[in-house]
Amino acid sequence: MEQYLIKIVRHSANGSLRVYKVELDGFQVGKLESRSELNIPTCIGQHTLSFIWMGKTEKTIQINIQEGQYLTIINSKLNMWSGKIELELVNNYQEKSEPIIQKSENTYTVAVQSSKRKKHIVPMVVIIIAFIWVVFIVAIVNSSSNNNTTPDITYMETFDDIETVEIPDITGLEYDAAITQLEKIDIDVTVKYTYNSLRTYCNNAKEIVVNQSLQGKVEKGNHMILVVSKPAIIIDGIILEINSVGGVDTRINYINNSDKQIAYVYFEVKYYDRMGYPSYCSIKKTFEANLKCTGPINAQESKTGYWDAVVYNSATAAVQPQTIKVIFTDGTSQIITNKGVYWHTESYYGGELHN
Repeated sequence: MEQYLIKIVRHSANGSLRVYKVELDGFQVGKLESRSELNIPTCIGQHTLSFIWMGKTEKTIQINIQEGQYLTIINSKLNMWSGKIELELVNNYQEKSEPIIQKSENTYTVAVQSSKRKKHIVPMVVIIIAFIWVVFIVAIVNSSSNNNTTPDITYMETFDDIETVEIPDITGLEYDAAITQLEKIDIDVTVKYTYNSLRTYCNNAKEIVVNQSLQGKVEKGNHMILVVSKPAIIIDGIILEINSVGGVDTRINYINNSDKQIAYVYFEVKYYDRMGYPSYCSIKKTFEANLKCTGPINAQESKTGYWDAVVYNSATAAVQPQTIKVIFTDGTSQIITNKGVYWHTESYYGGELHN
Protein backbone atom coordinates (compact mmCIF):
# COMPACT_ATOMS: atom_id res chain seq x y z
CA MET A 1 0.00 0.00 0.00
CA GLU A 2 1.40 3.41 -1.02
CA GLN A 3 2.04 5.82 1.86
CA TYR A 4 1.43 9.55 1.74
CA LEU A 5 3.33 11.80 4.12
CA ILE A 6 3.23 15.42 5.34
CA LYS A 7 6.64 16.51 6.66
CA ILE A 8 6.83 19.69 8.81
CA VAL A 9 10.30 21.16 9.37
CA ARG A 10 10.66 23.83 12.06
CA HIS A 11 13.64 26.19 12.04
CA SER A 12 15.06 28.06 15.06
CA ALA A 13 14.01 31.69 15.65
CA ASN A 14 12.92 34.08 18.39
CA GLY A 15 10.48 32.36 20.75
CA SER A 16 12.06 28.99 19.96
CA LEU A 17 10.98 27.69 23.37
CA ARG A 18 7.39 27.52 22.18
CA VAL A 19 6.12 23.99 21.59
CA TYR A 20 3.13 23.64 19.28
CA LYS A 21 0.56 20.87 19.30
CA VAL A 22 -0.22 19.80 15.74
CA GLU A 23 -3.65 18.45 14.80
CA LEU A 24 -4.66 16.82 11.51
CA ASP A 25 -8.42 16.87 10.83
CA GLY A 26 -9.11 17.51 14.54
CA PHE A 27 -6.84 14.77 15.95
CA GLN A 28 -3.50 15.45 17.65
CA VAL A 29 -0.67 13.93 15.61
CA GLY A 30 2.36 15.25 17.47
CA LYS A 31 4.28 18.23 18.83
CA LEU A 32 6.55 20.62 16.98
CA GLU A 33 9.59 21.93 18.83
CA SER A 34 12.35 24.26 17.64
CA ARG A 35 14.77 22.62 15.18
CA SER A 36 12.64 19.51 14.86
CA GLU A 37 10.73 17.59 12.21
CA LEU A 38 7.28 16.04 12.38
CA ASN A 39 6.28 13.31 9.90
CA ILE A 40 2.51 12.81 9.58
CA PRO A 41 1.13 9.81 7.62
CA THR A 42 -1.97 10.80 5.65
CA CYS A 43 -4.02 9.88 2.59
CA ILE A 44 -5.40 11.38 -0.61
CA GLY A 45 -7.92 14.19 -0.18
CA GLN A 46 -8.56 17.50 1.60
CA HIS A 47 -7.04 17.84 5.09
CA THR A 48 -7.01 20.48 7.83
CA LEU A 49 -3.71 21.08 9.65
CA SER A 50 -3.84 23.13 12.88
CA PHE A 51 -1.02 24.60 15.01
CA ILE A 52 -2.00 25.07 18.69
CA TRP A 53 -0.09 26.96 21.39
CA MET A 54 -1.19 27.47 25.01
CA GLY A 55 -4.58 25.90 24.24
CA LYS A 56 -5.38 28.28 21.36
CA THR A 57 -5.29 27.55 17.64
CA GLU A 58 -2.78 30.02 16.22
CA LYS A 59 -2.93 28.95 12.56
CA THR A 60 -4.91 26.54 10.41
CA ILE A 61 -4.16 25.50 6.82
CA GLN A 62 -6.03 23.43 4.27
CA ILE A 63 -3.94 20.93 2.25
CA ASN A 64 -5.24 18.97 -0.74
CA ILE A 65 -3.24 15.74 -1.15
CA GLN A 66 -3.54 14.52 -4.72
CA GLU A 67 -2.92 11.07 -6.15
CA GLY A 68 0.81 10.46 -6.58
CA GLN A 69 1.75 13.35 -4.26
CA TYR A 70 3.55 11.10 -1.79
CA LEU A 71 5.50 13.79 0.07
CA THR A 72 4.36 17.29 1.10
CA ILE A 73 6.99 19.41 2.91
CA ILE A 74 6.13 22.47 5.01
CA ASN A 75 8.81 24.77 6.45
CA SER A 76 7.86 26.64 9.65
CA LYS A 77 9.42 29.30 11.85
CA LEU A 78 8.35 32.04 14.27
CA ASN A 79 8.08 35.62 13.00
CA MET A 80 10.59 37.73 14.98
CA TRP A 81 8.14 40.69 15.17
CA SER A 82 4.68 39.16 15.67
CA GLY A 83 5.89 36.05 17.53
CA LYS A 84 3.47 33.87 15.52
CA ILE A 85 4.28 30.84 13.45
CA GLU A 86 4.88 31.26 9.71
CA LEU A 87 4.48 28.47 7.16
CA GLU A 88 5.95 27.89 3.69
CA LEU A 89 5.24 25.01 1.34
CA VAL A 90 8.32 23.53 -0.36
CA ASN A 91 8.08 21.61 -3.65
CA ASN A 92 11.14 19.51 -2.94
CA TYR A 93 11.50 18.15 -6.47
CA GLN A 94 11.51 21.44 -8.38
CA GLU A 95 13.47 23.40 -5.73
CA LYS A 96 10.69 25.97 -5.75
CA SER A 97 8.95 27.60 -2.76
CA GLU A 98 5.35 28.69 -2.78
CA PRO A 99 3.98 30.89 0.06
CA ILE A 100 0.88 29.88 1.94
CA ILE A 101 -1.94 32.33 1.14
CA GLN A 102 -4.01 33.78 4.00
CA LYS A 103 -7.78 33.45 3.54
CA SER A 104 -8.91 34.87 6.92
CA GLU A 105 -7.33 35.86 10.24
CA ASN A 106 -6.12 32.37 11.24
CA THR A 107 -6.91 30.24 8.15
CA TYR A 108 -4.47 29.55 5.31
CA THR A 109 -4.60 27.45 2.14
CA VAL A 110 -2.06 26.02 -0.28
CA ALA A 111 -2.30 24.46 -3.74
CA VAL A 112 0.37 21.77 -3.86
CA GLN A 113 1.86 20.10 -6.93
CA SER A 114 2.10 16.36 -7.45
CA SER A 115 5.50 14.84 -6.70
CA LYS A 116 6.19 11.25 -7.74
CA ARG A 117 8.65 9.06 -5.90
CA LYS A 118 10.25 5.89 -7.12
CA LYS A 119 8.72 2.61 -6.20
CA HIS A 120 11.12 -0.09 -4.98
CA ILE A 121 10.35 -3.65 -6.09
CA VAL A 122 11.67 -6.41 -3.84
CA PRO A 123 12.22 -9.70 -5.70
CA MET A 124 9.81 -12.43 -4.59
CA VAL A 125 12.67 -14.91 -4.14
CA VAL A 126 14.25 -12.68 -1.46
CA ILE A 127 10.95 -12.48 0.43
CA ILE A 128 10.51 -16.29 0.40
CA ILE A 129 14.07 -16.91 1.62
CA ALA A 130 13.64 -14.37 4.44
CA PHE A 131 10.36 -16.02 5.52
CA ILE A 132 11.94 -19.51 5.65
CA TRP A 133 14.87 -18.16 7.67
CA VAL A 134 12.54 -16.55 10.26
CA VAL A 135 10.53 -19.79 10.66
CA PHE A 136 13.78 -21.74 11.19
CA ILE A 137 15.02 -19.36 13.92
CA VAL A 138 11.64 -19.43 15.75
CA ALA A 139 11.68 -23.25 15.76
CA ILE A 140 15.17 -23.35 17.30
CA VAL A 141 14.18 -20.86 20.04
CA ASN A 142 11.02 -22.82 20.94
CA SER A 143 12.97 -26.07 21.13
CA SER A 144 15.54 -24.52 23.44
CA SER A 145 12.79 -23.18 25.71
CA ASN A 146 11.11 -26.57 26.04
CA ASN A 147 14.35 -28.34 27.07
CA ASN A 148 15.28 -25.72 29.70
CA THR A 149 14.29 -26.80 33.23
CA THR A 150 15.42 -23.59 34.89
CA PRO A 151 12.48 -21.78 36.55
CA ASP A 152 11.27 -18.63 34.84
CA ILE A 153 12.64 -15.42 36.31
CA THR A 154 10.74 -12.13 36.06
CA TYR A 155 12.91 -9.06 35.64
CA MET A 156 11.73 -5.59 36.64
CA GLU A 157 13.36 -2.70 34.79
CA THR A 158 13.47 0.92 35.84
CA PHE A 159 13.87 3.80 33.45
CA ASP A 160 15.82 6.83 34.59
CA ASP A 161 15.89 8.57 31.22
CA ILE A 162 12.37 10.05 31.34
CA GLU A 163 12.58 13.77 30.53
CA THR A 164 11.23 16.01 33.27
CA VAL A 165 10.72 19.73 33.74
CA GLU A 166 10.69 21.84 36.89
CA ILE A 167 7.51 23.91 37.31
CA PRO A 168 7.84 26.79 39.80
CA ASP A 169 5.16 28.03 42.19
CA ILE A 170 3.47 30.84 40.26
CA THR A 171 0.42 31.36 42.48
CA GLY A 172 0.02 35.00 43.41
CA LEU A 173 1.71 36.23 40.23
CA GLU A 174 -0.04 38.34 37.63
CA TYR A 175 -1.15 36.29 34.63
CA ASP A 176 1.31 37.86 32.14
CA ALA A 177 4.29 37.23 34.44
CA ALA A 178 3.20 33.64 35.02
CA ILE A 179 2.85 32.92 31.30
CA THR A 180 6.32 34.39 30.67
CA GLN A 181 7.78 31.80 33.05
CA LEU A 182 5.79 28.93 31.55
CA GLU A 183 6.92 29.80 28.01
CA LYS A 184 10.36 28.53 29.00
CA ILE A 185 8.93 25.09 29.83
CA ASP A 186 7.61 22.42 27.45
CA ILE A 187 4.11 22.16 28.93
CA ASP A 188 0.57 22.73 27.67
CA VAL A 189 -1.55 25.18 29.68
CA THR A 190 -5.32 25.68 29.92
CA VAL A 191 -6.58 28.81 31.71
CA LYS A 192 -9.80 28.82 33.73
CA TYR A 193 -11.15 32.03 35.23
CA THR A 194 -12.66 32.47 38.68
CA TYR A 195 -14.29 35.53 40.23
CA ASN A 196 -13.94 34.78 43.93
CA SER A 197 -10.81 36.77 44.75
CA LEU A 198 -10.35 39.77 47.03
CA ARG A 199 -6.96 40.61 45.50
CA THR A 200 -8.33 42.78 42.70
CA TYR A 201 -8.93 46.51 42.31
CA CYS A 202 -12.10 48.15 41.07
CA ASN A 203 -10.37 50.20 38.33
CA ASN A 204 -7.63 47.76 37.26
CA ALA A 205 -8.16 44.54 35.32
CA LYS A 206 -5.39 42.63 37.10
CA GLU A 207 -5.51 38.88 36.59
CA ILE A 208 -3.92 36.85 39.39
CA VAL A 209 -3.00 33.14 39.36
CA VAL A 210 -4.72 31.58 42.38
CA ASN A 211 -4.13 27.87 41.68
CA GLN A 212 -2.06 25.57 39.46
CA SER A 213 -2.58 21.84 38.87
CA LEU A 214 1.14 20.98 38.56
CA GLN A 215 4.20 22.06 40.54
CA GLY A 216 7.76 20.81 41.04
CA LYS A 217 9.36 18.11 38.86
CA VAL A 218 6.91 16.58 36.37
CA GLU A 219 7.24 14.56 33.18
CA LYS A 220 7.86 16.67 30.08
CA GLY A 221 4.80 17.20 27.87
CA ASN A 222 2.26 17.16 30.72
CA HIS A 223 -0.86 19.35 30.70
CA MET A 224 -1.39 22.00 33.39
CA ILE A 225 -4.52 23.92 34.38
CA LEU A 226 -4.13 27.48 35.68
CA VAL A 227 -6.94 29.01 37.73
CA VAL A 228 -6.83 32.78 37.27
CA SER A 229 -8.86 35.31 39.22
CA LYS A 230 -9.91 38.58 37.66
CA PRO A 231 -12.38 41.33 38.71
CA ALA A 232 -15.88 40.95 37.28
CA ILE A 233 -16.40 44.73 37.23
CA ILE A 234 -14.08 47.45 35.90
CA ILE A 235 -15.05 51.06 36.68
CA ASP A 236 -14.55 53.32 33.68
CA GLY A 237 -15.32 56.55 35.54
CA ILE A 238 -17.49 58.23 38.20
CA ILE A 239 -19.09 61.66 37.69
CA LEU A 240 -20.44 63.83 40.51
CA GLU A 241 -22.87 66.72 39.92
CA ILE A 242 -24.34 69.06 42.55
CA ASN A 243 -27.98 69.93 41.86
CA SER A 244 -29.79 73.13 42.75
CA VAL A 245 -30.60 72.03 46.31
CA GLY A 246 -27.16 70.65 47.18
CA GLY A 247 -27.95 67.03 46.31
CA VAL A 248 -25.06 65.01 44.90
CA ASP A 249 -26.11 63.18 41.71
CA THR A 250 -23.83 60.22 40.99
CA ARG A 251 -23.12 58.44 37.72
CA ILE A 252 -20.89 55.31 37.51
CA ASN A 253 -19.71 53.95 34.17
CA TYR A 254 -18.55 50.33 34.37
CA ILE A 255 -17.92 47.18 32.30
CA ASN A 256 -18.82 43.54 32.94
CA ASN A 257 -15.27 42.16 32.68
CA SER A 258 -16.34 38.54 33.23
CA ASP A 259 -17.53 35.82 30.85
CA LYS A 260 -20.82 35.43 32.73
CA GLN A 261 -24.08 37.37 32.94
CA ILE A 262 -24.55 39.64 35.97
CA ALA A 263 -27.86 39.96 37.86
CA TYR A 264 -27.00 42.68 40.43
CA VAL A 265 -24.11 45.02 41.29
CA TYR A 266 -23.81 46.80 44.66
CA PHE A 267 -21.41 49.73 45.01
CA GLU A 268 -20.54 50.69 48.60
CA VAL A 269 -19.22 54.26 48.33
CA LYS A 270 -18.03 57.13 50.57
CA TYR A 271 -18.22 60.86 49.79
CA TYR A 272 -15.59 63.49 50.68
CA ASP A 273 -15.35 67.30 50.58
CA ARG A 274 -12.79 69.48 48.77
CA MET A 275 -10.18 68.90 51.48
CA GLY A 276 -10.55 65.10 51.48
CA TYR A 277 -12.60 64.81 54.68
CA PRO A 278 -15.96 62.99 55.00
CA SER A 279 -18.82 64.91 53.39
CA TYR A 280 -21.76 64.17 55.70
CA CYS A 281 -25.30 64.34 54.34
CA SER A 282 -27.27 67.13 56.00
CA ILE A 283 -30.34 64.87 56.12
CA LYS A 284 -29.06 61.29 56.64
CA LYS A 285 -26.03 62.35 58.75
CA THR A 286 -23.74 59.86 56.97
CA PHE A 287 -21.16 60.06 54.18
CA GLU A 288 -21.68 56.43 53.05
CA ALA A 289 -24.15 54.95 50.58
CA ASN A 290 -25.00 51.61 48.98
CA LEU A 291 -25.84 52.00 45.27
CA LYS A 292 -27.59 49.15 43.47
CA CYS A 293 -27.68 48.29 39.75
CA THR A 294 -30.09 45.71 38.36
CA GLY A 295 -29.24 43.57 35.33
CA PRO A 296 -29.11 41.52 33.32
CA ILE A 297 -25.67 42.73 32.24
CA ASN A 298 -24.06 40.54 29.59
CA ALA A 299 -20.38 39.57 29.46
CA GLN A 300 -18.15 42.47 28.31
CA GLU A 301 -21.17 44.83 28.22
CA SER A 302 -20.72 48.49 29.24
CA LYS A 303 -23.28 49.96 31.63
CA THR A 304 -24.01 53.28 33.37
CA GLY A 305 -25.74 53.60 36.74
CA TYR A 306 -27.54 56.86 37.74
CA TRP A 307 -28.52 57.91 41.25
CA ASP A 308 -30.08 61.29 42.13
CA ALA A 309 -29.21 63.18 45.32
CA VAL A 310 -27.41 60.33 47.06
CA VAL A 311 -26.30 62.74 49.81
CA TYR A 312 -27.05 66.43 50.41
CA ASN A 313 -23.87 68.45 50.83
CA SER A 314 -22.84 71.05 48.24
CA ALA A 315 -19.20 70.82 49.40
CA THR A 316 -18.89 67.24 48.14
CA ALA A 317 -16.00 66.91 45.67
CA ALA A 318 -14.84 63.25 45.75
CA VAL A 319 -16.19 59.71 45.95
CA GLN A 320 -14.46 56.42 46.68
CA PRO A 321 -15.95 52.94 46.09
CA GLN A 322 -15.05 50.78 49.09
CA THR A 323 -16.30 47.41 47.87
CA ILE A 324 -18.24 46.14 44.87
CA LYS A 325 -20.43 43.07 45.27
CA VAL A 326 -21.33 41.27 42.06
CA ILE A 327 -24.07 38.62 41.92
CA PHE A 328 -24.20 36.52 38.76
CA THR A 329 -27.34 35.03 37.26
CA ASP A 330 -25.99 31.54 38.02
CA GLY A 331 -26.09 32.33 41.75
CA THR A 332 -22.35 32.81 42.29
CA SER A 333 -20.90 36.10 43.52
CA GLN A 334 -17.70 38.12 43.87
CA ILE A 335 -16.65 40.87 46.27
CA ILE A 336 -14.07 43.31 44.87
CA THR A 337 -12.14 45.55 47.25
CA ASN A 338 -10.71 48.97 46.41
CA LYS A 339 -7.52 50.34 47.91
CA GLY A 340 -6.91 54.05 47.55
CA VAL A 341 -8.57 54.76 44.19
CA TYR A 342 -11.16 57.57 44.07
CA TRP A 343 -12.78 60.01 41.63
CA HIS A 344 -13.21 63.76 42.17
CA THR A 345 -14.47 67.01 40.65
CA GLU A 346 -12.35 69.97 39.51
CA SER A 347 -12.97 71.72 42.85
CA TYR A 348 -11.03 69.06 44.78
CA TYR A 349 -7.78 70.38 46.29
CA GLY A 350 -6.01 67.01 46.19
CA GLY A 351 -4.20 64.97 48.78
CA GLU A 352 -5.15 61.75 50.53
CA LEU A 353 -8.63 61.01 51.76
CA HIS A 354 -9.28 61.08 55.50
CA ASN A 355 -11.73 58.78 57.24
